[in-house]
Amino acid sequence: MNPLNPQGLKLWAEELLLVGHEMRWTINFLAHKTQIWFDRAHENESPDRDGQRCYAIRQAQMCRLLAEDARVRMNASQQITISLWDAANIFEYATSRFTAIRMALENSQVPRTVVFRRKFLRHISWEAKKFVFPFISICATSNTSPALPEYLNNVMKMLTEWQLGLLDDDGLFQKFWTSKLDLSGDLMSQYRVVCNFEYSWWKDRFDLIPFEMPHRISLEEVRELYHAHAEQMPAGYLLLPDMSRHQGGSDPLLTNLRWLKADLESLGDHLQSWLSQKTDEGRIALEVMARLEGPVDDLHDVMAASQQLLDTRRMDEDEDEA
Repeated sequence: MNPLNPQGLKLWAEELLLVGHEMRWTINFLAHKTQIWFDRAHENESPDRDGQRCYAIRQAQMCRLLAEDARVRMNASQQITISLWDAANIFEYATSRFTAIRMALENSQVPRTVVFRRKFLRHISWEAKKFVFPFISICATSNTSPALPEYLNNVMKMLTEWQLGLLDDDGLFQKFWTSKLDLSGDLMSQYRVVCNFEYSWWKDRFDLIPFEMPHRISLEEVRELYHAHAEQMPAGYLLLPDMSRHQGGSDPLLTNLRWLKADLESLGDHLQSWLSQKTDEGRIALEVMARLEGPVDDLHDVMAASQQLLDTRRMDEDEDEA
């Protein structure tokens, strides 16, 4: 299933909804089985059925524990929501990775053999599956529409054409290699390119070593990768706070507006708190400087008197020598 194809995206959202229902059906089934085994345990209280009663209670307890575990896991899985702020940060992180890959390909002197091209396409497909496709799907199921950076959008179009069979392997490699990329300005400000990336396979001879990328990367790990990436950028980027997560709605436009309103309010509260803190720190600094004004003036007077005394002594010594 291609997550970028509109029809595939719709099927992906339907599949995600169906999985949620199946999880609830499983919990209800286990709860029903728990009640059945408890009823069987108390059908006959005669002493000669103690063994059967213990077995029924044990089965009921096992079904109850399975239902509780499934409920906990389902509630945990439903926490996978991201804000528009998260999505923008993750897509910028993905853009920086694809930019670094494109630069490495352009500067590489390794022959573009069949093995090189095949492994290269496998790696960039892994990049899209781990840092782009899942978050497009999460946003789609939340009825939000984040905008991809221009270069990342172009790369995703190439991969979509490849997945739909509109491009073969050689066509995708050639199109990625010759794609337009403005490298005239500051790469950090344009594409957020930094020195160090986690899983930087493009810095190695990936065509000569086995494919060793992780099969799964969790949402929290992707967030940690982005934060580690942001720490390598100028301090100004770190002043922006993390936005809160929101639940999706039925209308995409209203959901986007509601998320933006909540995020802007959170940002305003954070900036107001930050300005208040800086104002308090400035006031304290002024009070300390005011308290130090007297001792500083006294020190200045002492230094002036000492200098006058030295000048007088030097003049006396000059007169004695004359």
